[in-house]
Amino acid sequence: ENQTDVIILTHDTAEGKMNQVLAQMQALPTVMAPITKIRKEELN
Repeated sequence: ENQTDVIILTHDTAEGKMNQVLAQMQALPTVMAPITKIRKEELN
């Protein structure tokens, strides 16, 4: 079976909403591995 990694970079968003979406994505039957979230922040 062919598989690939997908990286999604979003605009600023509420972390709770993003966690909800990631949980929905993780529940999809086509997602074969755990989702890893990397948080990007700018330091001033």
